[in-house]
Amino acid sequence: MASKKSLAPILLSALLILPGAVFAQGPGGGGGGASQGGSSGGTSTRSQPSTTGGSVGGPGMSGAAVNTGGASRGSSAPQAGGGGGPQAGGGGGPQAGGGGGSQAGGGGGPQAGGGGGGPQAGGEQPAFSPDALSEGMAGLAERGLGNLSLDSFFSESGFTGFQDLADQTFESVFGAGQGQQAAADASTQAQGAYDQLWTDYYTAVDTTAQTYYDTVSASTDYALQAYQEAVDYTTQAVDDYAGTYADYAAYCATYSWDCYSYTYDSTSGSYSYTGDTSSTATTQVTIGDVTINGSYPAETSPTPSADAYEALVVFANDQLAVTVDPLYAGSFTGDVQTIMAYLPAEIQALLLNATSISGNAYWGLMAGGAGVVLVGDCASSPSACAVNSDNLTTQLSSASAGTYGFLVSAAAPTSADAALQLVTQVYPKFTGLSFAQVTDVETGYLFMATTASMGIDPVTYQPVSVVKVIYSGVVTVNGQSFVYTLVGIGEGYVNILNQR
Repeated sequence: MASKKSLAPILLSALLILPGAVFAQGPGGGGGGASQGGSSGGTSTRSQPSTTGGSVGGPGMSGAAVNTGGASRGSSAPQAGGGGGPQAGGGGGPQAGGGGGSQAGGGGGPQAGGGGGGPQAGGEQPAFSPDALSEGMAGLAERGLGNLSLDSFFSESGFTGFQDLADQTFESVFGAGQGQQAAADASTQAQGAYDQLWTDYYTAVDTTAQTYYDTVSASTDYALQAYQEAVDYTTQAVDDYAGTYADYAAYCATYSWDCYSYTYDSTSGSYSYTGDTSSTATTQVTIGDVTINGSYPAETSPTPSADAYEALVVFANDQLAVTVDPLYAGSFTGDVQTIMAYLPAEIQALLLNATSISGNAYWGLMAGGAGVVLVGDCASSPSACAVNSDNLTTQLSSASAGTYGFLVSAAAPTSADAALQLVTQVYPKFTGLSFAQVTDVETGYLFMATTASMGIDPVTYQPVSVVKVIYSGVVTVNGQSFVYTLVGIGEGYVNILNQR
């Protein structure tokens, strides 16, 4: 069984040939076909990188690298016996991507009711730990509650620090005039390594989501204890966004086709950095009064969900380039509502309206904040808005909306430019987009942008280009900066988020 660190030679090989791939490819990273990844219930299909450079995303960070086959997790109901339950990377459980891939944790993951050191149904529950949701998730402790961050994942994969070496290799090999065939071969190899990286990542997320659910659902008392601890951690400001921003910048320097911060120049046959576009708003707009068209009542008790965990992690990764570690993922509660009340009234109204067309809503609490992901477009495609474990990730890529907000350690910005800079640091995926400043928001600073990304049609499972609208800003909450965003993907969500 391969270990996590076995990805290092794959990523090193990719980076050694990547600059050749970047310079040799046409717009969007060339013609690598869709890669296939195994799953327990069907086939996983990833689309090619986009065909418009950085202006439309590709797989991986952009949301197009998604599972499009059958269910990759078992039923969300905890199993009452040992043996057959999902394991975090060991035994008979799913492994992240197969040979050479990263595994979510080690052998002996938690099983509901037996073995593995996890919580046992009906037995004494372990004390809650903020670094690992329980002793049953100790196999995932290296990732901090299933933390699949660029920082940990890429460094363990041999990613960090190899960019300079890759540049030197490009100069020595392709600078010597090795010809177009060598460049084409490099492009193919780079695409394969890229596909493998994200195959491993998404499989690890899937496994971790089920592990989260099995752990917190082992008993009602433990679920409530874990939930209360999660609530406590929402008040702690996060300070690791600068490191995430740097990791994403390094990622984009290598996989330029996958980022808005690079634009392909067909004349020179290379990508150029355009991230400075986001350093200041290019224009000003108003959104006026937003009419609220519905309500979304909070539940009296939390209900954890594996699908909610996966939706929150995948949407944040694909659409924001942010790693989130949900301490609670599931139904809408009063504590989630408390944090959502930090949002400006206009954004609260837009979010509430968006819930009226969604097939499902997944809420969560995280260190420093909260989030929600709405999935399924029942306005534009009422026959295709039902959401389940089989089609969750396809829906996320083409018919979804997400709102996240975090208290951060940065001082409250005193200018629009400073606020926009903070927005792109906390949500690095936005780097390179052209933002307009919304001037009639009641509090703080608010910006909006429109763009497009590659997604998977939930009916045909074919790659499609989907429109996207982004709202993001900063408000001050109890003397701290609260950085939030609302992203709508697909016709239905874009339409309702543009209604006034």
